[in-house]
Amino acid sequence: ISIQEAFFNRIPVIATKVGGIPEMVADNYSGIIVEPASSDCIAKAIERFVENPDLINTFKQNICKPKTMDENAKEYLAEYQSIVSCVSHSRTGLTVQFYVYKSVHWPMFEELYLYIKKQPQIKEVVFCLPNIPNLLISNSYELINKLFSFGERIVAKPQDANADVTFIADTIAGKVYNCGKIINVGHGTISKGYYFAETIWTERENWVDLLCVPGEYAKEQFNKILKTNVVATGMPKLDPVFRREFTKESLCKSLNLDCSKRIILYAPTFNIDLSSVYNFASDFHKLDSLNCYILIKLHGSTLPEF
Repeated sequence: ISIQEAFFNRIPVIATKVGGIPEMVADNYSGIIVEPASSDCIAKAIERFVENPDLINTFKQNICKPKTMDENAKEYLAEYQSIVSCVSHSRTGLTVQFYVYKSVHWPMFEELYLYIKKQPQIKEVVFCLPNIPNLLISNSYELINKLFSFGERIVAKPQDANADVTFIADTIAGKVYNCGKIINVGHGTISKGYYFAETIWTERENWVDLLCVPGEYAKEQFNKILKTNVVATGMPKLDPVFRREFTKESLCKSLNLDCSKRIILYAPTFNIDLSSVYNFASDFHKLDSLNCYILIKLHGSTLPEF
């Protein structure tokens, strides 16, 4: 996601060689690819950008912007309509359920929810909140209050929704059996290499009726392994970026940053076996510079000590 956001604003990136990232970032062309779990490689790549600012401008010219919101919306709509067509037309409308198992799942759902809510064939939207403590963010009830403020029906058990379609945002289809058509919108499949191997972890995705993945590379790899339907849709929580609700100027203002300086975003995953953050955390101070900002964006599931 961070890479797509950066490329939308023509910002070169430093990223690790895992999952589908090499498909997104052309090494030494639109960014720099480094080996995973190597803080030295990341530090050297950052130093390379800092010492060679012209390289950033060169890479900028090579960046191809991600798909637009309209392009993603058309793909989403086509896939959702194909599922809707499978449901009996004898009913007056569809009941759609969002299974919000963790706080990090709602950002994947919100734009989708706002879109579905406007569709005439939708009779009801239901929020399933099976574990309220999982929705706390730094002991704050902000997300929980937000979900209740929408005024939708709330259930604790997904089967109580009597849903025609259930959206999930993780590999948790086993928790939503007998809940209509199951759609996984792809959370957790962008940078985890073991998802692209023929293992029991990957085969769990066969439990869903439709798997939405970030890009064509992920689709190609999953289609080699899975029997279920796979479609490259992008990440729904990026829709506000494609609508240009965020600009560098507005973000710098909100963070009290000088827009004239270069900004380097470090956004590692949380998985202890895949993330560089656990080896790199003690060296963050070495990146301090008067010429640029280092923004560190940790995953919501990163271990608390970091």
